[in-house]
Amino acid sequence: MKKSIFSLRVKLAFAALLIAGFVFVGCTHPANSDTKLPDNPGGEQQSNTSTPVALTASDALVGKWVDAYKSVYEITVSDFKNYGEGYSSYEGNEPKVLYTNDAKTEGFIYIKYTKAYESAYTEPTGEDKDTWIHVPASQNAEHPEWDSPEYWYRYSTTAPDVGKWYAISFKDLAASAVKVSGAYGTKSSTATLEEAVTEFTVENGYFAYYSDCTKQ
Repeated sequence: MKKSIFSLRVKLAFAALLIAGFVFVGCTHPANSDTKLPDNPGGEQQSNTSTPVALTASDALVGKWVDAYKSVYEITVSDFKNYGEGYSSYEGNEPKVLYTNDAKTEGFIYIKYTKAYESAYTEPTGEDKDTWIHVPASQNAEHPEWDSPEYWYRYSTTAPDVGKWYAISFKDLAASAVKVSGAYGTKSSTATLEEAVTEFTVENGYFAYYSDCTKQ
């Protein structure tokens, strides 16, 4: 159930915590309970056909972006971080950007995980057991397909995805606003940047919902 910065699996984890009575505020992979805006079919991005390049200080994406639920996406030329009030989520370095239109208002950010989501379905043990967050099993009488088992999760520097590549989609980028969506789907990471470019696309279904963010 990964990722989140800007990952849907993060939001699902938050939803489960909220049901359990443990409120954990956030922004994609524990992140947030965002009621996100659906993707605009009329403004869908095209397939990724170019080569991502390093972010520069002049890129409008660089800065601190915050959504309505106080989840933060902090983007620098060397790092990407997703966090909120009282928690930290996924992080990455070596950020690359791929613009998919001439106006540079939409595209993708690629990061190499330095901190990523991991989960377990048996109670963790050991000295670091307190770093895991417990999510009780939940049941829904009207929609049993929504039932979820008990599990534990955390964001750590030793998660299996660390060292691998992940993507965040953005659109409607302006000086003080942007919509963002963390990849969520069949894969949570790829071994190479090239694989991330071809795997994490709108066409492959990884970016269904976007968060509205403003620049701080």
